[in-house]
Parts: sequence; structure tokens; C-alpha cells
Amino acid sequence: MILIYIFLGHFIGDFLLQPNNLVAWKNKSWKGVAVHASIHFLVMSLLLYIYLPTVAIFLISLPVALVHFVIDSLKAAHERKSRHSFVAYWVDQGCHYTSLIVTYLIGGQYVLAQTHPIFFSGIGGPLFSLYINPAVLIFLSLAVFSTLTIEFSYYRDRQKTSKNLSPLNYGGMFRRLLILSIIYISLFLLYPASITAIVA
Repeated sequence: MILIYIFLGHFIGDFLLQPNNLVAWKNKSWKGVAVHASIHFLVMSLLLYIYLPTVAIFLISLPVALVHFVIDSLKAAHERKSRHSFVAYWVDQGCHYTSLIVTYLIGGQYVLAQTHPIFFSGIGGPLFSLYINPAVLIFLSLAVFSTLTIEFSYYRDRQKTSKNLSPLNYGGMFRRLLILSIIYISLFLLYPASITAIVA
């Protein structure tokens, strides 16, 4: 479960919470990269702390944010000198995924040993059951990643044919993700066993 939250935190911080003006800022200044890495730290800390309320989660979220800062700083320096942004994008993501897995392998079991996942009852129970359900978390992670990948592919195609290219359409990506999430969670609430068997 911890690894799923780590990946989801990365997808949210790197895709949903990285508007075009932040991308431009990152390419111009290390301060933009620092803000971006700080967003990663806050998002991942929040996701993990709700599930495991212990300060030990910072042993995961802080190293991830620091490594993210280094990787994105190198990528920004590369893109200022080269036009091969498509290759840089996938190399960048590959480095991020590797760092996430390594961080989990080093600290995940230790963090989990410090406390046990919390559970809510009453009104918050059904919502929290969605939050800790692996099938829902895996779906959200895949949905964010796939919508960004589709949008990035469209962007690359438009880049070949248009001189006045508009930035990546994060708004459209977010709307597609929201619609997919509503449909999926509605189906999950109606047919939980079937959806869990398909995704998990």
C-alpha cells in the first residue's frame, strides 16, 4: 500500500499540480524546481500521513522530494541546451520511478513498522474505505498517468504541424480524469467485488 501512495503522490505532483507556468519557471530558475519539489513533498506527506499517522513518513517523502529536485534540475539544464524534450521526458520519468522504488525498498518497511494504518467509522468510514482500497488507488494512478501520456502524445503531434503551438492542455486532462474517476468510483460502489477483481 505504501508504494501505491508513493506512486500516486508522484503522479499528482508531477502531472496534475504542474501547470504550464510552473514548467516554464522550472526551465528558467532553480526556484521553480524547488517549488515543484516542495509540492511533491507536501502531497506525498499528506497521502502517507492520512494512511500512517507517524512522523516516520517523512523518511520517505523528504528523500523523494530532494531526489526529485536533483533530477528535475538536471533535466531543466539539459532542455536549455537541447531540443530533445521527448527523450528527456521519458528519461526523467524513468529516473523518478527508480528513485521512488528504491526509497520504498529502503524505508517502506521501517515506516510501516512505526504504526498501523488507521480506520474511520461512522460517516467518514465509506470515504476512507475508498482511500485505503488498492483497486481505487491503482485506478487513480493509472488514470492520471494515461491521461497525461495521451495529452503529451497529442502535443508532440501538434508540434510537428503547428508553428503557434499552445501549451499542454492540463485543464482537458483534469476534466477527463475527473469524469473517469466519477464513473469508476460509482461502479466500484455498486459492484465492489467485480471492480476489485478486475483492477487489483
